[in-house]
Amino acid sequence: NGILGQLFKKYPRRMVLLLDDLEHLSPKNVERLKYFFDHDFLRAVIITTRDAALLKLGESMRQRIRKIIVVHPPTEFDAVQVVRERLGDTVLSDRVIKETFRASGRNMQTFLANCENVCKAYVKNKNITEDDVKKMFDRGAAS
Repeated sequence: NGILGQLFKKYPRRMVLLLDDLEHLSPKNVERLKYFFDHDFLRAVIITTRDAALLKLGESMRQRIRKIIVVHPPTEFDAVQVVRERLGDTVLSDRVIKETFRASGRNMQTFLANCENVCKAYVKNKNITEDDVKKMFDRGAAS
């Protein structure tokens, strides 16, 4: 709300707050979240964490939670689907995509970055294979 908003303590309304990869939430910040949520400054708070038990949310905070979604790690099938949706069926084979996913440690962000490198190699050599991907990511000795 700019400088005037800060001077008159005017906060934006109905905002969505994303707390990504949260590991710890102090009691002071929990109280702040409750205050802003209860006074309609926040419409929703989205918290992503690896282990929700470590956040130690109090009972009053738990009562405000509407939905908990557990997201499972992506599978090789999911990785193939992501590439197919973006590139179609003709660019990379399923085996090349799966090998790239394994070479990425099954991490989707790393996988997408590695797919870019594999696609660059594909432009140079249309017949790229799993072995080429293994060599690209130094997995030949580990396999």
